[in-house]
Amino acid sequence: MSTLLLVISFIFHLISFFFIILLLLKFSKVKEMETKQAKMIKDMEEAIAAYLLEFKEENEKFIHTLTKTLNRIELKNEKTDQEEKEEEAVLPPYLPNIEQIKDQVDISTTHITYGKLDSSKEIEANKEMQSIMQQALQLHRQGKTIEEIARILEKGKTEIELLLKFRQT
Repeated sequence: MSTLLLVISFIFHLISFFFIILLLLKFSKVKEMETKQAKMIKDMEEAIAAYLLEFKEENEKFIHTLTKTLNRIELKNEKTDQEEKEEEAVLPPYLPNIEQIKDQVDISTTHITYGKLDSSKEIEANKEMQSIMQQALQLHRQGKTIEEIARILEKGKTEIELLLKFRQT
């Protein structure tokens, strides 16, 4: 009977060693996973930090260029404001202020003369402009495209487009 107990004890010991080894293997796998995850987390943190640093540098460059362009625009606006003030100061007293003219300007009928111009030259230029406008309208009514009209009248395509648009309104 004692041999039977010894054999049973020996079998239980072998089974217990087997389970202990299985537990150690699982524990080592879990430890391995933890180290891999810790390494992955560290790598991800480094990648995110590098990305954020790059993003920050790009933002700083963008802000720097934006401030430069804003400064240039402000300088241009200041220059144009100064030029407008100088132009207003140079205008003869018999001409109305720019603010008064803005509401009354009609591009097709406004004629402003500054001093004594040769009226015959002005009339010829006016007639030539009106004849070009009439020719453009006539060609447009005939179904010609804007490119064809520009080629026939030897004018720019944009100029013809503007003439036709102003005439329509």
